[in-house]
Amino acid sequence: MHARALEVIDKQRSKMLGNLGTAIDGRDPEGVHDMRVASRRLRAALPAFEPWLDSARVAKCLRSLRRVTRTLGSVRELDVLRIRLQELSSKANAESQLAIEVVDSRIARRQSQARRKMFRELASIDVDALGQRLETLVAPRPTSSAHATTRVALPQIASARKSPADRPILALLESLEPQIIKNVRKVTGAEIKGAIGSSESSETLHDIRIRAKKLRYQLEILEPFIGPEGARVIATLRGLQDHLGDYHDDAILDEVLEKHIARQARLGHTRIVRELETLREERRTLLERDERACRQTLERLADDGFSETVAVVLAHAREKAAAATRRPRQPGSSHATGATPLRLSPSRPQLVRLAQPGENRGESARKKEPRQELPDSAEFAVGEKPAALRKRND
Repeated sequence: MHARALEVIDKQRSKMLGNLGTAIDGRDPEGVHDMRVASRRLRAALPAFEPWLDSARVAKCLRSLRRVTRTLGSVRELDVLRIRLQELSSKANAESQLAIEVVDSRIARRQSQARRKMFRELASIDVDALGQRLETLVAPRPTSSAHATTRVALPQIASARKSPADRPILALLESLEPQIIKNVRKVTGAEIKGAIGSSESSETLHDIRIRAKKLRYQLEILEPFIGPEGARVIATLRGLQDHLGDYHDDAILDEVLEKHIARQARLGHTRIVRELETLREERRTLLERDERACRQTLERLADDGFSETVAVVLAHAREKAAAATRRPRQPGSSHATGATPLRLSPSRPQLVRLAQPGENRGESARKKEPRQELPDSAEFAVGEKPAALRKRND
């Protein structure tokens, strides 16, 4: 058993089960969100630690976790839509509030249907039983000599001459490094299809956000071993994911407004149509501006060598873990855990900041501004989070 597997899987299992009651209650939408995030993190962790776990049990748990994520996702999307609409209504005039209420009332009916379906699906999955399976999966088990002979993970074989205490750390890095490098290239090298403002472009940016999220979850599994530079990489991905997520939520709201404008037009409700069209037109201009900022940020990540930075961070962590296996242990000392800061050479690619809405890339490049960490204050005009959505980035 890998000690990090026990730590990660047990933590997310507890979060998933701990938010079940809040998700079912429904008064706090963050219960659904937090439970869904925990299920996604478990889906990232189980394949990462599969060499140290029972593969058949891992596969069974993953099937159930996919169902949990999917059913919670349907509710979460409608929760976010209603929060966005309520925030718009709080700033609108009386006529616009009436038009927004028409849209919100229909979304509320869809939300109730999605919640009823969620109840049935969670009962079918039996989340408590899933939690017990996850607990059993990582529970320490006594091993016989025969079992130890037949059950040796491939990454451990690759490091068979390393010291037993450090071997799992090095093996985990060696196992995840190729996957992480592949995923970071998919994020920074993705081709954004479609013109600005098109549905094709919106879908492509959403796919990139999902890839960035998976990449971040993989890196967070290694967080104790990749030092401060690794933490900065994770922070960059968190900021990218957050802004792409805000853009995606507002793009979905734009599609909903478009559909409701068409529906109200068929019903002959001209005043509601007029108010919704005005609201949508105002938001479309800002939405397209924010999409340009998202594109510029992704271009900057690629131009400034973000994938090379990730590769350097992983290489340093692997070298450190390997060096720890060659050093004799001093009494009272600990093995390599990644606590010592990793330092990149000044010539190495550094992290980049988010493009600000309306910023011209050419002007930014000519100013030769120093690269800096992703600023938490970089807010998009459309994507600003309502108070109910301002929380930690999961």
